[in-house]
Amino acid sequence: VGEMARSAGGSWGRVPLTDATLGTAVLNKFANSAQVREKGLKVLQYVLKAGAYSRLFSAGLTKQLKDLSKATSTARRFFKFCRWVKHFED
Repeated sequence: VGEMARSAGGSWGRVPLTDATLGTAVLNKFANSAQVREKGLKVLQYVLKAGAYSRLFSAGLTKQLKDLSKATSTARRFFKFCRWVKHFED
């Protein structure tokens, strides 16, 4: 990813609002961030919810999408709670 971004023109290889260059180490650092995980789960939750309410799928798949959306919501709450506990320990 970083190699392609650097060869594409330079600005694509930079992480906005930082001096970091896009690469595997930076992506791994972002993935390990609790806030990034929570926001990623939020996006996933709303995509699943939109799919469930779009009426494009069968009733069985719609129910599965709703259930996955609820499970994702629970995971988001868990990550938020763990982030609070981590700050409490510091």
